[in-house]
Amino acid sequence: MNRILLTIAICFTSQLAFAGSSLERITLVLTGTGCQASNEIEKAFNGLDGVRAVDGRSIPGHVLVDIERGRVTGAELVHHLAALENARANCHASVMESCITAEHPQMPSSVHNRRPIPLDGQ
Repeated sequence: MNRILLTIAICFTSQLAFAGSSLERITLVLTGTGCQASNEIEKAFNGLDGVRAVDGRSIPGHVLVDIERGRVTGAELVHHLAALENARANCHASVMESCITAEHPQMPSSVHNRRPIPLDGQ
């Protein structure tokens, strides 16, 4: 639970810190048995055009990547790691989205057409 709160706090504060600049922090969630080599993952991202900084140690199972907006995207980072990992161990990355930036799920029309439940129980 503490890791989740720490992750949320770091993501939220990092977005505030970059709000007025051309930098953006992408948080990648890593899953798989081959994701333990944070040095190798950091080296893989540090060589990419548009990547300013990489931190694979602050939050276990995550990589924080500071990028220049418009030069590289989170999806490109995921693709780059996947291409490298195909030749090596099992490690998968996905972009962690905050509740503010995530897409809203589409609700079925049956949910929208339900009558509200009265508060007095009738």
